[in-house]
Amino acid sequence: TAEQWREGRESFHHKLQELAKFKELESTSARLKEWQDGMTQKIENLRFSVARSPLSRQRAEMRTKEEVGAHNKMLLGRLFSVLAGDGWEHVLHKDGVDVYRKRIVDMYQGGEKFYCIKAVGVIDAKAGDIYDLLKDTERVNEYNEECAAVKDIETLNDDTKVTWASSKTYFPFKARDFVTRVHNTKLNDGTYVVMSQSQDMAYKPPEGGEFVRTEVLLSGNVMRPDPSDPNKTQFTTVAHINPGGAADTPLGAQLANRICVHGPVSFIRKLENAVHTHGEEQAAAAASA
Repeated sequence: TAEQWREGRESFHHKLQELAKFKELESTSARLKEWQDGMTQKIENLRFSVARSPLSRQRAEMRTKEEVGAHNKMLLGRLFSVLAGDGWEHVLHKDGVDVYRKRIVDMYQGGEKFYCIKAVGVIDAKAGDIYDLLKDTERVNEYNEECAAVKDIETLNDDTKVTWASSKTYFPFKARDFVTRVHNTKLNDGTYVVMSQSQDMAYKPPEGGEFVRTEVLLSGNVMRPDPSDPNKTQFTTVAHINPGGAADTPLGAQLANRICVHGPVSFIRKLENAVHTHGEEQAAAAASA
């Protein structure tokens, strides 16, 4: 009927109006989303520019230096705690050097198989001269013939760096390499310290090198001016190392523990000779200048 047709037409127009409103709302939502996306991108761009600003980089560097400094303090504390601890067994006296050993079972998993070695002796040279020698990577071969190669790969702060080094091959063990954090410092009482510990870093050795990675659990050299003669140094060295590979077995550990007792004596006397030789070379150069 005419009345039904009119009602149907009005209903149809009403639906068209509702649909138009929905489309308008949908369009508004789309524009709102577009605005939100634009603002999000602007915020990200602003954050990125702030992150790259000199002030932001400076703050990041400060945080990094603080972390490095805190870690160095922890390592120094650990070094002196081990040196002063009980349980050292005297195993050798040779060429004025006393060598001690003990097992450390509370430090790192796997290290208990290997002795921690400490050696003490007096070096006829100034502590500062020995310190300068030890912290200079380019002078390693002056006192360490077993070092085949060494390279500084990252600087963490003014007195801390990451170094890669490799040793020569000695039967029955393969050549070893090390990636270590090396920290050099002079304490308030005049004591010099050069210490190192393995750094967790994925560093690939130079092409052609085949090495077994050694874990340096703790290594340090402590130099104190001799109270009776400032031209001499009370020198202490400590090393706790897991050579890895075949050495990280009961038989290999037994052999490695025997060998490591004699190394510090040679190391200390070679340091002394290296400082003397360097001093003579400098004196000769000054005389001929």
